[in-house]
Amino acid sequence: MMETLLYVLAIPVFVLDMALYLITVVIAAVTGQAGKKSRKNKDGLYSVIRGNATETHGAPRSVTKDPLIATYGDSTTVYEMIQSAIETYGEHRIAMQYRKFVELKKLHEKDRFPTKIFNDEAGFTTITYQEMGKTFKNFGAGLREIGMTPIPPHDPKNFDSVKGDFKMVIFDDTCAQWTMALHGALSQSMTVATCYATLGPEAVISAVQETEAATLFINWKNVEAFVKRANEMPSLKAIIASTNEMPENATIYRPQGTKLKVFTFDEVVAMGEKNSYSVTPPKVRTIMNGILECSIGKLPATNPRIP
Repeated sequence: MMETLLYVLAIPVFVLDMALYLITVVIAAVTGQAGKKSRKNKDGLYSVIRGNATETHGAPRSVTKDPLIATYGDSTTVYEMIQSAIETYGEHRIAMQYRKFVELKKLHEKDRFPTKIFNDEAGFTTITYQEMGKTFKNFGAGLREIGMTPIPPHDPKNFDSVKGDFKMVIFDDTCAQWTMALHGALSQSMTVATCYATLGPEAVISAVQETEAATLFINWKNVEAFVKRANEMPSLKAIIASTNEMPENATIYRPQGTKLKVFTFDEVVAMGEKNSYSVTPPKVRTIMNGILECSIGKLPATNPRIP
């Protein structure tokens, strides 16, 4: 008796669900979106697939029919957007903050993984927008000092054919040094490829091989492992070690008798501060068919927007 009652009550729900589904199908057919999946974002807008997926990239998505171009004020590149934020907030707003790492420690005997212990008594180290801008500018200049170069003038449609020491692969947890390394490279028109910190060494080596990167930015604890496999990455000339979550008593592996050089993040920043290369930011060349095409042309010797 109870089962029969449940079936009877479920019939209206099933009919309503089918009716809503049929209405959705009809709307999709009328609007030309049949066969395309939609995804609702946090603002309640549906994103629609526009264009076909390529071999290495998913199909672009948009919530409007406008070209997939977004600007931040007058900024047309990520570099200009960050510079605008630095000029706006300067010393008046914190851009980053972090706690000093102490050690990894299992708090309980049954813990499967150790817990990260931080020096809470010391509080947070803060970095203002002005300080961030100065640091990543010096880091970018330091990349020039260790041998990297801005990307040469090229046809954006043939990027894969461009050769030179302008590519850097980043493999580390997201942290302040990660962010400043990225923007430092952009300040000198260099290309950055990122690997998720959860990926293993094989994926990182593959990324360096595929991009022919000249520099690998990794966490300090991974330096030795990648130095020992440097022969698998013939394009690699330098490794930069971030000191993110590095205990005070730890040391960074330094290879002997090899052309591969190892630097710390702070060492690259210091080199850039002593040898002040002018910034070489990417510039937008033109807009064609709704696509931003960028190239590096002759740039002024100085850029007044850098603090």
